[in-house]
Amino acid sequence: MQIHSLEATPEKLDRLPELKPALRRWVNFFYYADKISEAKMKVLLKGEKEVGMAYDRYTQFNRDQRMRALDDAHQRYLSDYNTDVDAAHKKGEVKGEMSSILRVLKARFTVVPPEIQEKIAAIDDPGTLGGLVTVAAVCKSIRDFAKSL
Repeated sequence: MQIHSLEATPEKLDRLPELKPALRRWVNFFYYADKISEAKMKVLLKGEKEVGMAYDRYTQFNRDQRMRALDDAHQRYLSDYNTDVDAAHKKGEVKGEMSSILRVLKARFTVVPPEIQEKIAAIDDPGTLGGLVTVAAVCKSIRDFAKSL
């Protein structure tokens, strides 16, 4: 099985003549379907049954308000879902880095004062927390670590 991907960007459209005619029609369909009139698309896709059928389905879909509303709702869902996943991922990174800092400090100094724990908990940037793991590993005292916060 092979999977090929094509990038249809304005900068690369000048390379269309290098493609085989059938592939060129598909690229034209994907790039121009929402950019040019139906009449121009029909001319552009002339002679290619499958691409023409795909374009007909595309135009039917765009004329159907219910289908467009469903697609809009689905796109919003995907966007919200991805935002939630990204936020959860970042939260997990933050929690992991905080845990690492506290483990290192407790291993080296036995007790981590609550005020230092609170300051660590207030940091929500994984990169900053990652740097503090290193500081926790090399600082001479818990006070030195607190100065880094």
